Amino acid sequence: MLPRDHPLAAHARIRLSHLIAERLILEDFPVTLDYFLDMFRRQRLEPGETQTVSSFEMQRGLVAGGWGVGLSCVRPWSDTSY
Repeated sequence: MLPRDHPLAAHARIRLSHLIAERLILEDFPVTLDYFLDMFRRQRLEPGETQTVSSFEMQRGLVAGGWGVGLSCVRPWSDTSY
């Protein structure tokens, strides 16, 4: 997930290497957190600052507010937040 006005939002595909300079907002669920951090490690990349949150909606709200970029294993049926 990216804020609407983020420079990477115009790209059809984004490489993990593009995200290492971004603040990552990740859900603080063990399997999910480990899954995404391991993706970086397998590419020999070290993610920058990470922020963990306890819910998907908090993650989406922070991303929408420009706090960082979000990685999630789910895609809600609507692109509109509550």
